[in-house]
Amino acid sequence: MTDLEFLKSFFRRSRFSSLYLWSDAWILTALLLQDRNPIPLGAVIFAADWLNHAIPTPYEVNHALTLLSANGFLTLDANRNLLLTDRAKVFKNDSFLKARHFNKIDVIHKELMLNPPLSCLSVNEFFTQDDIKHAREEFARERRSGGQS
Repeated sequence: MTDLEFLKSFFRRSRFSSLYLWSDAWILTALLLQDRNPIPLGAVIFAADWLNHAIPTPYEVNHALTLLSANGFLTLDANRNLLLTDRAKVFKNDSFLKARHFNKIDVIHKELMLNPPLSCLSVNEFFTQDDIKHAREEFARERRSGGQS
């Protein structure tokens, strides 16, 4: 068994952390930076990369979406685009707007920690590694062709 297989197996068997992680704030920050609703996955991945110079893993994306959706901050539409609720938009406050890009994540994380999440039994698999890869590639193609701003 490889290390990656072991970790996947461990995460499936272990109790899901229902506390907000830094990566949950990272994903929510990437969502809040978008000027449109619904938000395609590719736009979230690009924003997350811009914020942290890294592509979030499927576990980070799915953990965030599980907690954020269970706690009323977002929903998914029939096309699996993300929709921020009014409850999430409250995070776009003065502290968020004044913070530099990387610091925005810390502002959101502190705000999330003030609101303990409803407990979830497990991480839902909204998106796979292939979904993330294809969404990122499609978004990049659209940006190059002028289809996205």
